Amino acid sequence: MEEFTVKALFASIHKAEIEESCLESYQPTPLQLVRLDENGHLQLCPEGRDMLKQISGRVAVIGIYGPQRTGKSSLLNLLISDSGNGFDLSHNPSSRTEGIWIWGQPIRTKENYIIFLDCEGTKSLSQTSSSDAKIFGLMTLLTSVLIYNSKGVIDEDSINQLVLATLFAEVIDFTIGYADSKVEIDERISAEAPKFIWVLRDFHLSITDDNGKPLSAKEYMENILTLPTYMGKNAEKNTKIRESILQIFKERDCYTLPVPLDRIKELENLENYELQDMRTKFQTSFDKFKVSLLEGCPNKKFNGSEVSGNQLAIFIQEIISVLNEAERPNLYQVWEHAIRVQYEELLNKAKDKYMENKNIDPAFMPFEDKEILEKLQAAKDLGLEIVTSVPHKDLDLELEMCENFQEFFNEDIKMTLKNNFAASEAYNLSLIESVYRPIIEKVDEGYYNGDFENMETDWIKALRQYEKEAKGPGRFAAISEFSRIHQHDAYAKFFQDILDKFKNELDILRIKDKECQERLRLQKENEARQKIINDYIEDLQENVGVNDDQLEGLLKKIEEEISRKLKERKDGSKQKVNKKGCQCVVS
Repeated sequence: MEEFTVKALFASIHKAEIEESCLESYQPTPLQLVRLDENGHLQLCPEGRDMLKQISGRVAVIGIYGPQRTGKSSLLNLLISDSGNGFDLSHNPSSRTEGIWIWGQPIRTKENYIIFLDCEGTKSLSQTSSSDAKIFGLMTLLTSVLIYNSKGVIDEDSINQLVLATLFAEVIDFTIGYADSKVEIDERISAEAPKFIWVLRDFHLSITDDNGKPLSAKEYMENILTLPTYMGKNAEKNTKIRESILQIFKERDCYTLPVPLDRIKELENLENYELQDMRTKFQTSFDKFKVSLLEGCPNKKFNGSEVSGNQLAIFIQEIISVLNEAERPNLYQVWEHAIRVQYEELLNKAKDKYMENKNIDPAFMPFEDKEILEKLQAAKDLGLEIVTSVPHKDLDLELEMCENFQEFFNEDIKMTLKNNFAASEAYNLSLIESVYRPIIEKVDEGYYNGDFENMETDWIKALRQYEKEAKGPGRFAAISEFSRIHQHDAYAKFFQDILDKFKNELDILRIKDKECQERLRLQKENEARQKIINDYIEDLQENVGVNDDQLEGLLKKIEEEISRKLKERKDGSKQKVNKKGCQCVVS
């Protein structure tokens, strides 16, 4: 009988045929967002990037910049927590906040997340490097509200520092086609520019016009920015800056804040004071400014599309990559690429979400195909939710990513079903061996002794047990191959044993028959001999009177005569057979 093992049967069968859940774990601490490395290249810092990527909703970005040591960080800290604690304050003239920093805990509103950016203080313009220009240009581009913080009145020096706010128009390319006119480009620049707010710190003057009529802070700023001429040693340059400000920042405002504390030494330790500890006049002005700022802060947009924190992080990385190549990045191309990168990241997250929720542990295979399909479909639905979770969709990209995810799903389901089928085969082959091995051994040992009904009963019981315990789609292939090979062999072995037994019994009967025939022949010969003897004795007694001695001699002669006649009879029988044989040949 053919070898019955799982390995052999398994071979014969085959011959026959990683959205991750984002927890809003914000930190009430400043995190560096962008920094300059030793080579002057911009770098997106992991801590700031990760904080932004947590925010899947829309963001409004408030940024502040201005000359060094004008209280930028302290102003942001009051906006964040009504205290001086928050962004690091620097009173050392040789130190500054490098790069761009982000506050690690956004303000959550019904509409958006408000995040705050702090930028390094501006030095004198003669010391501003190209790297600094990129920092300030990027800062302006990223904000939806840009606060320019300066001390005292608006003068030539403070206006000169404003040139940094216009650098993003020099650092970033806003063209769409080669035929773009300057008017079209200027309109795009102003559309992408943030709301501009000028905060005049430690301001103590009454603002009036030439006639002594009170002016608002915004009117005061507008009057200076719109002066037809400007006197001073840098009058021409100053005029160009003012014209750029007016051209770029279409939405503008201005606020004045008085000195927050009375003593100079107290001002040096502003971080130790709460807003409630400051001068009442300052509190009133600051509260008005804060309410107006937070309530009127628009969502950040690129090319008319509102931006999520995650998208902003991707955009920063993409635009920095181009800036570091000493190229002038095109805003719209970078934004389109950033959106693609976002969708690709979502696709990877969707795949991870799918893999995490498959609930198909290979260690517990096999499963029924229906169960696998249901689990994989549920995991697929969770993955697709991530791909389609972008608030402001790019339908073409979403369709592309959904198609990619479907291809990934199809390949995974094919592999999963294949692995499950193999596991099912292995499991069921092992089950077959354990169920049928005792019967196979009984057949090999001749246990059933020709009792077919008994063997068939055991075989059917084993089949019922297998059907009850078999698992997965490979159950039918396993039992089919087993039946094709081993059931046939077992039944053939059973009936061959019966046939062999009958053959043995027939051979024994033939030997016994031959022995009986030989005994019958001998018996007939003895009877014939005895009859001849008896006939001679009777003849002698009747016709010839003999004594015993004579009789003994006669008996010897009779014995010889008997032998002769038996021989003649035997020879006569042979001659008759030969004669018949000859007659057959002649005929």
